[in-house]
Amino acid sequence: MRVLFLNDPPLIKYGLALGWQQAGEEAMILPMWRIPAEQQRDVLFETVEHWKPHVVFLEGLPAGVRMSNVASLLETLGHTTRFFYWAIEDPVQTDVSMPWAALASHVFTTTAESLPRYQAMGKNCSLLTFAANPAVHYQAPIRQDLETDVLLVASNYDRRASYMYEQLLWPLIEQWKKGKFRMKIYGAWWDDQTRAPYHLADYPELLGGRMAYEELAFAHASAKIVLGAEQERGSSTQSSMRVYEALGCRAFYLSPWTQQLQANWVNGNQLVWTQSAEETVALVDKYLKDDVARGNIATWGQEFVYANHLYAQHRVPIILAAYEILRGGSQ
Repeated sequence: MRVLFLNDPPLIKYGLALGWQQAGEEAMILPMWRIPAEQQRDVLFETVEHWKPHVVFLEGLPAGVRMSNVASLLETLGHTTRFFYWAIEDPVQTDVSMPWAALASHVFTTTAESLPRYQAMGKNCSLLTFAANPAVHYQAPIRQDLETDVLLVASNYDRRASYMYEQLLWPLIEQWKKGKFRMKIYGAWWDDQTRAPYHLADYPELLGGRMAYEELAFAHASAKIVLGAEQERGSSTQSSMRVYEALGCRAFYLSPWTQQLQANWVNGNQLVWTQSAEETVALVDKYLKDDVARGNIATWGQEFVYANHLYAQHRVPIILAAYEILRGGSQ
């Protein structure tokens, strides 16, 4: 089965599209946002005409991908080519992604609580959460230039700023300032002073800037504790990509509590979560001193991800099943 992906973030390039190929299926990535707007329609139509994908696939809300071009393609082809949409921004930006969902033959979402909304639209829909890929998410060698005790790789999004700072970062930064451990933070907008009071511009030595995705496995291997960052705390299924990726890299993962973590993971066995600033400090102090416990939890976390949450083995079959349902029906 051939799938044409219209975007090329690491989630697709190193995640779902690579997993698709590993599962023995055919994938092509056409990064529409890299094509000048006035050329997008022609390039899209020519690619579909020559490669003849069974499915055109898009995730999220990629800037620069013109919806009108995809709509025109679907109107021209009818049911010859299906359009699958993966609403990875649910439930935070569901309203914004609804126009894309309206075009889709099948909608996938990371959030079980969003399924009734798509069903009410008359859409075929399925739960499709993030995952890991062992070709990319593995225990890499430690790199001296990336070694640290506490690591965060995440962007400073407004919608998770408050609890991230109050429950996770501020208490750890206070300990770091006292020389208790080494700490490094990578990602966008941490030095953006317009995000006051939630920025770290006053601590430039903490900040490493944006990290290339290809460095991620090495960074996780070179840190004793990897911090998690979530945007949604009330869903039973929605989480960041990082929980799967970090555990796939055999990192010791410490995250603020979410319903998804409690519903799907074993605290203190596959990862560790915190529910207060005081608990965060205590957990970091405890596990920095206990190499054996930290290593065991990291190992068990990776084993669980590899057994249950890989793109090729566990996510691709969901998409194939959705396609078979459409083939057998009238939509």
